[in-house]
Amino acid sequence: MNATVAALPAPSLFTDLGPLPSSAPTHLWADYVELRAMTSVDELFSNGFLQDCIDLAEDVNVDADTSLEDDGLISDALDLANDQDEVDPTPPVDEHAERLSKKWGDIKTALASRQLRMGAARPFELEGDVLKFKIDPSNDLHGLYVSLLVSSCLRYVNKKRYAEITDYVEVLGALVFTAIMPKLWNVTIFGAKAPNFTGTTAQKLRELAKLIRAHVLFEDPEVNTGSTGDAGLDVVAWHDFGDGLGQIPVAFAQCGCSPKDIDHKQLEASPASFNRWIKPQHPAVNYYIAPLDFRRNDGHWVRKPGEVVLIDRSRIVHILKDYSPGVSFTAPPFVTEAVNFKVSTGA
Repeated sequence: MNATVAALPAPSLFTDLGPLPSSAPTHLWADYVELRAMTSVDELFSNGFLQDCIDLAEDVNVDADTSLEDDGLISDALDLANDQDEVDPTPPVDEHAERLSKKWGDIKTALASRQLRMGAARPFELEGDVLKFKIDPSNDLHGLYVSLLVSSCLRYVNKKRYAEITDYVEVLGALVFTAIMPKLWNVTIFGAKAPNFTGTTAQKLRELAKLIRAHVLFEDPEVNTGSTGDAGLDVVAWHDFGDGLGQIPVAFAQCGCSPKDIDHKQLEASPASFNRWIKPQHPAVNYYIAPLDFRRNDGHWVRKPGEVVLIDRSRIVHILKDYSPGVSFTAPPFVTEAVNFKVSTGA
C-alpha cells in the first residue's frame, strides 16, 4: 500500500515586523512605514503608530543598534521614564517628542517625494499624518510596486523564502532589459536559476562567451570547483547583427536587494571586475538593478553611484510604465500573500 505524503505548506512570507530599521537613511524608514501600512488590519499607518512601534521596541529591547537609538529617541524615552522618580516635579522638555516629530516629518517628506515620482503606480496615499494603503487589483503597476517593496524589505521576510524573492528580482531585471534594449536584442538571465545555462560556473561562462563572442580569460582551476554560481552577473543582453563576426554591443546587469550590498555589488558586472572571466570584444555596459528606492528626500541618490547605470525603484516603475507597452508584467505569487498578510499595528 502506497502512502501519500501531503505537501507541507510554505512558511509564512513575513516573520517579525516589530524590529525597526537598522540603518539611518530615511528611504528605509519610508519602506518600513509602507510595509506596516500594507500589513496593518486597518491598512494604514500614522505617527501615533510609529510611537507604538518605538514603545514596543523599548519594552522588548528589540534591535539595540536601531537608528532611533542613534537619533536618541529610545534612550531619551528611557531616561525620561527614569526621571519621573526624581523629586523635581517640573516636566522636562520633551526632547524625545521633538525628535520623534522630526523623524516622522522626514518620513512624510520621503513618502511625498515617492508620490511625485511614481504617482498612480504607487498604492499608497498620504492624508495628513496617516499613510493609507489603497491597492487597485486591476492596476498591474500596483502589483509591481508591492513586489519591489517586499523585495526591499528582506529583513522582514522569512529566510526560507529569500530565494523566491531574489529569483524574482533576476526575472524582473530581464524584463527591464527587454523593455529598454533596442529591437532584436537578445536578453537572458545568467543568474543561479538561468534556464539557458546549466552546469558549473566555468561551463556557464564558456557558453556565454560563445554567445557574445567574448575571449575566455580563465583556467578552470581558477573557478571554485563545483561552483554553479553566476560569477557576479545576473542578466545579459547583446545584439549579434546576424553575421557572427563579433564586435557586438553587450550589456551586463547585476541585481540586488540589500541596501548594505549596493556599494560593491553595483560594480560586480563592470569590465574591471567581470573581465577576469570573459572579455567581450567591446566593453560591456554595466547596469545595477535594485528594487530599493535609492533616493534622498530631495530626489537625488542616497549616495552617488560608481561607473554604472543604476536602475532603482523609481526607474523600474518608469520603465515598465512608459517604455514597454508591449511588455506585460505579471505579479509574482508572493504579492497576493503580502497584500493579504495582516497584523495589528504596533505589534
